Amino acid sequence: MALTPNERRRLREIEQQLARDDPDFATSMSDHGPPPDEPDDRRPLLWWTIAVLVGLAVSIVVALVAGIAYAAVLMLFMLAASAFVQLGLRGRLPPGRGG
Repeated sequence: MALTPNERRRLREIEQQLARDDPDFATSMSDHGPPPDEPDDRRPLLWWTIAVLVGLAVSIVVALVAGIAYAAVLMLFMLAASAFVQLGLRGRLPPGRGG
């Protein structure tokens, strides 16, 4: 839906008034990219962190119930899995967020 010239003019007036009244807000709204800390960006990392913590808890329970040898094997598997996960996520995370 295209804007009429009057609507465009009114939007420019609103932008100019906003730039005068609150320049920080106007500057932040001028960037059309996604916000730097979107919750969607953190969700996969959160789920992987929860998975690693659950694996650690399982390892501790196995260590207490079945013996230290089984727990050591589970820990090695978890370390290997986390290394593969980090390699898989390396290209998908924004710069400075791991990898």
